[in-house]
Amino acid sequence: MPIRIRVLGPIEVVVGRHPQPVPGRRSRSLLAALVLGIDHLVPIDHLVAAVWGDDPPVSARNTLQTHVSTLRSLLGRDLIEFDEEAYILRLSPDSVDAVRFERLT
Repeated sequence: MPIRIRVLGPIEVVVGRHPQPVPGRRSRSLLAALVLGIDHLVPIDHLVAAVWGDDPPVSARNTLQTHVSTLRSLLGRDLIEFDEEAYILRLSPDSVDAVRFERLT
């Protein structure tokens, strides 16, 4: 099934024709950071900063894995890959509404 991500308005994942809200502010922040770097490696330190700002908790790296797991359950396990110290969202940029909007305007 095709997967699309909506970031113009409330952040949500659309699987086929079924919108799926992304639960939790931190998971939404993580998804937004991955979408900004779609199909490129996004370093863990960058993701931690995107999710927690300048003062992340000591457990941020471990908790980040929980949020990645939440997103994998929505998107599918294969679409978010881990490569050493970075994650990558393996999705066509045209799967994101903001990218399509920019391309069409």
